[in-house]
Amino acid sequence: MSTMDLRVEDGIHILTLTNGDNDNTFTLDVLKEYLAAFDEIENYKGNTALVVTCEHDKTWSNGINLPWMTALQGDDFKEFVSTLEEVFYRLALLNLPTIGCINGNCYAGGAILATAFDFRVMRDDRGRFCYPEVNIKIPFTDMMIDVI
Repeated sequence: MSTMDLRVEDGIHILTLTNGDNDNTFTLDVLKEYLAAFDEIENYKGNTALVVTCEHDKTWSNGINLPWMTALQGDDFKEFVSTLEEVFYRLALLNLPTIGCINGNCYAGGAILATAFDFRVMRDDRGRFCYPEVNIKIPFTDMMIDVI
């Protein structure tokens, strides 16, 4: 099941997050979809940009799907963390303009992902942007600090 839709309009890549029922949270499958989208964009012939938006008007992304992640063990957990870091770095280092159109709540890993964009636009009448890790004393990894 796809959790995002990538299309090209007038030479611009538009990635729409479509997993609003799950607050556009990250699982390994979702992260692999991001990487596949980045591969497709990087292989595009010609100039382009990336705009990421969301079809859900309440939540842009709540970051990691915590119930899903807490079930991971050993190598599965390591693969998830490694892939998460790869997504953040790849977005931050894409060689094209990137714009995050944040139309709702943007928390935790979703906020870290948003900081990886070159530009962020957020509506001022709805939604919050925050790093709850700070209040609950979950340390950022070196990679997260690099991206933020």
